[in-house]
Amino acid sequence: MTILKKSKAALTMVVAIAMVFCLSMGAFAKEYPVSYGQNETHATNSAINVKVAVEGRTTAYKEINVSLNAKTSSQKVIDAMLAVNADATKGIIFGTNATTPVNAESTYFSCVNGEGGSGVGYSGWCFRINGGFPMDSSGFGTTIATATITDGDVISFFIDDPISESSATKFTRANVITKTPSQIVVNVKESHQYFAPAPSYDWVISNFAKYIGATVELYSGSTASGTIISTATTNGFDGNATISNLNLTQGGTYTVKVLGNVSGNYLTSTSTTETFTLN
Repeated sequence: MTILKKSKAALTMVVAIAMVFCLSMGAFAKEYPVSYGQNETHATNSAINVKVAVEGRTTAYKEINVSLNAKTSSQKVIDAMLAVNADATKGIIFGTNATTPVNAESTYFSCVNGEGGSGVGYSGWCFRINGGFPMDSSGFGTTIATATITDGDVISFFIDDPISESSATKFTRANVITKTPSQIVVNVKESHQYFAPAPSYDWVISNFAKYIGATVELYSGSTASGTIISTATTNGFDGNATISNLNLTQGGTYTVKVLGNVSGNYLTSTSTTETFTLN
């Protein structure tokens, strides 16, 4: 896991950086570790397509495909947020507060569709890119204004409260590792971030590890909608969910969804999907 050493005096600044800047989900275009240093190899000024996933305590999980036109500078997370805000059909508004949408100069956001943190601990909105926590050269999380994105990226926004490991949201991702007409096996992993207690106040980002007890649903088609074909729960041995006794169509397209959970004031785990073709 990644541990960032911070002094108690700097805790307030670190909380702000972690929560509103950079605290995915299915088949990633790129496999980054749980945290990674961003550099210009991940920057592009070309036209790109990205996926935005959003999930809060009251904001239901939603995946949005976003197309961004080419620009003279590298594409950033804020560009995708502005594109979502500009399209009323997306049904999502990112805001600096409950009533003010983000703009091109924004470096942070605190609300989605008017929903902010729970008021408990350091609860607030975070983001990851392809499941990873992008870091800048100084060792801090990048902001929505500085985090670069490129074609195929998945940007996930979710509510988190990292005041302790027990309250931190499990950020999940899934991988379909077995695909046959009669059986699929889905591996689910999770990562979470939190502040260690005094006196260290270290910012800890856990490596992705097996997620036990997660519910996995199987759908026909390229989205997690319509009739559920079957469900399973991830085991404690390797975090796999096995769905058997199927009669899937060779060449058919299917989607698995890992269900997120809310408990009281907390989003305890995020949702994620992965779409695959049975070849």
